[in-house]
Amino acid sequence: MPIYDQAPAGARSTAHAARPAKDRDTPAAALGRRILSSAFVRVGPDGLLTIELHDGRALVLRNVAMEAQGYCGQAVADAAGGKRHCGGYAAIAAARPGNDVRTR
Repeated sequence: MPIYDQAPAGARSTAHAARPAKDRDTPAAALGRRILSSAFVRVGPDGLLTIELHDGRALVLRNVAMEAQGYCGQAVADAAGGKRHCGGYAAIAAARPGNDVRTR
């Protein structure tokens, strides 16, 4: 039985090579994207994500959308409640599903 989801022998994936250099992630952004993506797929029915930034701040966001160069979501904690927050992947130190702000 043939397998149709594999590339022919010797074929090279051009998905990464075709991306312009300006669209490629820096190592810090690539790590931040992986961290956020890992938490993003585990978001529960409340739709909340807690994101810790390298500067020590922690954000609790709802309805987070991962985009090409960053993420956006609606802030739900403190004075920023309801305000839209967008940021870059390179600033992310940790992320987890839910409203789980931990103090250092």
